[in-house]
Amino acid sequence: MLTPAAKRRRLDDAQSALRKPFKSPFKTPMRSSAANGEETVPSTAGRTPPSQSVAASQSPIESNDPPASSIDSDAQDPQTPLPSRVSAKPASIPRKKPDPDDPLECALKEEQQRQRQLNRQMTNLRTELDTLDQALSIASSTKDAELDELIIKWREASRAAAEEVFATVRDRVNRMGGVGAWREREQRQREWRNNFQEEKEESSDDDDDDEEDEEDEDGNPLTPEQKEERKILKERRKEAKEEAKREREWRKEEWENEKRELEKDQPKIVDEGKDDDSFTMDMMLKTLGVELSTIGWDKQGQRWVG
Repeated sequence: MLTPAAKRRRLDDAQSALRKPFKSPFKTPMRSSAANGEETVPSTAGRTPPSQSVAASQSPIESNDPPASSIDSDAQDPQTPLPSRVSAKPASIPRKKPDPDDPLECALKEEQQRQRQLNRQMTNLRTELDTLDQALSIASSTKDAELDELIIKWREASRAAAEEVFATVRDRVNRMGGVGAWREREQRQREWRNNFQEEKEESSDDDDDDEEDEEDEDGNPLTPEQKEERKILKERRKEAKEEAKREREWRKEEWENEKRELEKDQPKIVDEGKDDDSFTMDMMLKTLGVELSTIGWDKQGQRWVG
């Protein structure tokens, strides 16, 4: 049996081991600690304390000793914190809810609202300032003078071209038999073009209606996707044809109005006895689609202006 001194020494060794701070067995000891001679605490979960191993080698009866069992239970106390790999997060401080009746909160809200209003005013002022800068740059630029010079230059060039073309066209109109014959010929040509276009589009409409939507060009049956695609294309063609038809009707109505105006002016020309010289510059310009105000022709005075 052990002597009282050996038992006391064994108990003191166990208590000194329990007083040491816990160190995780998963972490390796620091080199600096090893260099300074610091002792590392071995894991108590997997190995037996040295005092217990020595006592066990001396006496096999010591395993049933009540003090040893109490020490082992104290060493494996469940209250001992287990090692954890997850870093501890700092405790979040609960934020205090703002009090709507607090004068400081009210003053802060008013200040924020005033700041937002000032920001909007600054944005509007910057926009106005940019607009004024653009207006100033446009007003101080010399591009307007350059544009005026170009307008005068090309207007004179277009007038010279109109004079040259007018001489040739007037001679041809006179050889045709005068303005009356020229108007009849123009009317016949327009009617022929309109009729030809209408017949062409009607025939294309009939061809589209006769198309088979069940087979492709090679005679293979169409898939549902191909049928849907062909249906969409057909609707688009139909819309385009309707738009072209409306445009033709508008042109036809415009031609009818122009025809009525020419018929109103024709008796005046006959009464004045100017059948040979009745083809004027404004007639030619209107036929070519040129605005009289753009080129600067005075219809009443039959001369260039501006």
